[in-house]
Amino acid sequence: MTVIKKIEIIVILVNTKLPKSCHKLYIIEIMSTANTTFLILSSVLVLFMTPGLAFFYGGLGSKKNVVNTMMSVFVMCGLAVVLWVICGYSLSFVGDFGGVFGSLSALLLHGVKLTALTSTKIPTSLYLIFQMMFAVITPALFVGAVVGRIRFKFLLLFTGFLVNFYLLSVSAYGLGKRIFGQNGSN
Repeated sequence: MTVIKKIEIIVILVNTKLPKSCHKLYIIEIMSTANTTFLILSSVLVLFMTPGLAFFYGGLGSKKNVVNTMMSVFVMCGLAVVLWVICGYSLSFVGDFGGVFGSLSALLLHGVKLTALTSTKIPTSLYLIFQMMFAVITPALFVGAVVGRIRFKFLLLFTGFLVNFYLLSVSAYGLGKRIFGQNGSN
C-alpha cells in the first residue's frame, strides 16, 4: 500500500460523520509483494532441486546403488522437514540459550504466529518454509559424498545431528543475530 493510499484511508476516516470517540487510526501492515514473491520462487526452486539432485546422484553411482542413493536423498529430506517443524524453527529463531541455540518454547511451532509479518514484511509462515528448504537440501547434498560407502542407519543419525546441531547453530549465529549485534556487525 502506498503512502497516497494510506493518506486516503486516513482522510476517509476523518471525514466520516462518526463521533470523535469512534475515530481511530489503524495501522495496517501490508506484506511486501516483491519480497514475498522472491521467497516463494526461491523455495519452490530449491524444492524442485531436491529430486533433481536425487536423480543426478543416482546417475553418478553404480547400477546397484541407484535406488539406495535416491531413497537416501528423499528420506533425508523428509527427516529434515519433520525435524525442522518439531524443533528446528524454535531452536533457530525463538529465544536464546547461551548465544548458540534458541529455546524449545516454540516446540512443534506452538505459539508461533504464522500469519504475522517479519521486519521485511513477509509472512512468518513463508519465512519458515524458506529456511526449512536449507535444512532440506543440505543433508541431501551430503549423499553425493558417501554414495555406497555408508550404512543407511548411520546416514539417518548423521542427518539428525546435522539438522539439529550444525544447521541450527549456524542459523542462530547469522540469522538469529545472537553472536553479532542487532545490525549484524560485531
